[in-house]
Amino acid sequence: MTRRTKIIIGVGFLLGVGVLLYFLFQSRQTPPEVTPPPAKPAVENRDDGTAQVIGGVEPTPESTALRTARFVAERYGTFSSDEGLNGVQELVAVSTPQTTEWLTGIYIPQVTSRMKTSVFYAESARVLAATIITINDTTAGVHIRLQRQITEGSEERMNNAELDIELTRSGNTWLVSGIFEDR
Repeated sequence: MTRRTKIIIGVGFLLGVGVLLYFLFQSRQTPPEVTPPPAKPAVENRDDGTAQVIGGVEPTPESTALRTARFVAERYGTFSSDEGLNGVQELVAVSTPQTTEWLTGIYIPQVTSRMKTSVFYAESARVLAATIITINDTTAGVHIRLQRQITEGSEERMNNAELDIELTRSGNTWLVSGIFEDR
């Protein structure tokens, strides 16, 4: 091998090592900074007891109807012989007068008679799905699928249930105007 060939091979080798080191150190650089997600919008509480979202999306009639129906379904189906009917009684505050009359005159006595056993009795409801069936400016119909856990003494069982909840709008608030159960 001539001296010239040795020099060309040496320079080529050094260039190859240099390119290899360049790419090796290039991949070890710190990754680019990830920007955090935007902060949740602030909420301003008003004097009238409502909340105003600042810098966020205003709730829609559909979203508030669904939220109300989910609240109603869980309270409607959750009670126990130890804790009583506190959840069911909370529904009176968000119900029309006719529904309040039905809750206090028919539903609560029915549930109370179911709980009159010598052992612990409880029903707990969890919403699996909520779907708006109809909605307009003054009324909404929401179909709810529930999973119920029923405990009687040491026995537990699960079942699914469906509710149709009718809501009537009063100002900015949805009130329960009907609860229809299909066990």
